[in-house]
Amino acid sequence: VIFSFVLILIISYGSLFFRRIFTPIYVGSFLMLVDDPLNNSANMNRSNNEQVDLVQTLATNSFSSTNIPTLKEFLKSDKLLSPIAEKYDIKAKSLSARMRILTPGKANISRFEKPTGVLKIELTTTNPKKGLNMLKDISKNYLEVSRVQRQKKLNDGLEFLNTQEPILIKKTELIEQELVKFREKNSFLEPILETKKIKEEEKIIDNQIFSLNLEKKRLENARLEIINDNLSTKVFQESINSDVQNNNSGRNISGLVLRNIDQTLLDQLLMLENGLSQARLKYKENSIVINDYKKRLESLKPLFKKNQIESIDVALRLNESKLKDFLIQKSVFNEQFSKQPQLIKEYNSIKLKLDIANQNLIGLVSARENFQLAVAQSSIPWSIIQEPRV
Repeated sequence: VIFSFVLILIISYGSLFFRRIFTPIYVGSFLMLVDDPLNNSANMNRSNNEQVDLVQTLATNSFSSTNIPTLKEFLKSDKLLSPIAEKYDIKAKSLSARMRILTPGKANISRFEKPTGVLKIELTTTNPKKGLNMLKDISKNYLEVSRVQRQKKLNDGLEFLNTQEPILIKKTELIEQELVKFREKNSFLEPILETKKIKEEEKIIDNQIFSLNLEKKRLENARLEIINDNLSTKVFQESINSDVQNNNSGRNISGLVLRNIDQTLLDQLLMLENGLSQARLKYKENSIVINDYKKRLESLKPLFKKNQIESIDVALRLNESKLKDFLIQKSVFNEQFSKQPQLIKEYNSIKLKLDIANQNLIGLVSARENFQLAVAQSSIPWSIIQEPRV
């Protein structure tokens, strides 16, 4: 047993020593960066517009970072290695078997924190010079493949954006037509402004109604005072003059509209009352002059009282007519205002859809410009961070 063990050990070490001297096996490698350490999207620059970023993400189909296990299988595939294998007159499967693709990590980095964006490609060979040349060709091939794949991805994304643009434009135009029809149907441009305008008109009408109600009470009180003979000619004239002044100040009240005959009668009464007042300063109360003034006033007052009542009745009817008109207008405004919340809701819904469609269209145009710029660039997304060595 001891003899057999020693013999096997000597043969093994002898064979190993022989192969080490005469047929050594070399290991070559290089490091390749396959993911941008400063930007997860790698191929496209992020913008300040979330809509543009979303469209770019959809176009590039880049919702996640690089899938390393899949990438390793892709890099060792026969399709990628066949040109190299043909150049060095070996089979692609044989070349793939001699390769290892690892995720390297430094001693101070935990095994759970290995940089997945860096790959180490190893190749075993018995000819160091030939192996170094093969590694250089493999690295160049990988970089070219990354450039081609990047261009293909960008072109596919650009084609996707070009096919989506007519759809978004048509959708935006349809929503714009819907908004135009809604405005034509309801006869306004902005429902919020229309609502504000309705409230302002309604406020004006409320003021008019309030003024007419005050005028109605004033006329009713004046009529009652005339019937009870408590309203003098002078006070009646002051009331009319007050109405004129208020009307000139912009207040819309009905007031009293006197006919020419009524105005003449009022002037005569005022003249007689003034004459009576002047006569009382000179004559006694039972004098002929004062009695004459009194008789003339007594003869005119019944007719003037009748005319006063008729004038006030006319003013009251006019007041009632105006009040009825304003109440009808207010009811119309109330009916219009009651419809506004639903109209505002429908309008905001259409406006929101239009804003979203416009944002999508703007995002698509911006993303397409970025894609066209990226396609025009000839940069290589991957890079060799450690040159091939054996």
